[in-house]
Amino acid sequence: MPGTELTYCIRDLDVETRLRCNKCDSLICYRCLVQTVVGSRCPECADVRRLPVFAVDLTSYVKSLAFGVVTSISLGALWGLLFGHLVGIPFLPLLTIIAIGYIIGEGISIVVNRRRGTYLRYIAALFMGMSYVVAGFVNGLVFAMTFPDLFFLLCLGIGMLVAADRVK
Repeated sequence: MPGTELTYCIRDLDVETRLRCNKCDSLICYRCLVQTVVGSRCPECADVRRLPVFAVDLTSYVKSLAFGVVTSISLGALWGLLFGHLVGIPFLPLLTIIAIGYIIGEGISIVVNRRRGTYLRYIAALFMGMSYVVAGFVNGLVFAMTFPDLFFLLCLGIGMLVAADRVK
C-alpha cells in the first residue's frame, strides 16, 4: 500500500509509530510521549516544570523550622501557664489545641510565601506536637490530666491535622 511506510521513534529505534510531536513534528512513541494541555509532545518540547507553589527550596524549610521552633515554644509555654485556668471552662482546652494548630500552620504558610509541600505538612504537625510537650514541661498538670484522656489525644491529633492542613 502506498503511504504506509514504517516509521520509528527517534529515541526508541525499535518502536514503530505514527505519532508526531505537535510542536517539532518529530516521531515519538508511547514511551517518549508527554501529554500536555495542547497535545502530545516530545520530552524536549514539553518543557515540564513543577508549579512554583510546590517548589519548596532549602531556605523555605529553614524559615519554617525556625518559625516552628519559636512559635511552638512560645505557644506551648503560654498554654502550659494558662492550662489551670482553661481546665475549668468546658471544651476550651480542646479549642485551644485546635487554635494553636491553626496558628502554627498558618504562620508556617505565611513564612514560606504560601508554598505547599509534604514536608511542610510534617513540620507543621511536628511543631504542634512539640507545643504540647512544651506545655507539659511548663505545667506538669498538662500531662497528668490529658495523657490518659483519649478524647483529648484525639483533639491533639485534630490540632496536628489542622496545622498540617494549612500548608497542604
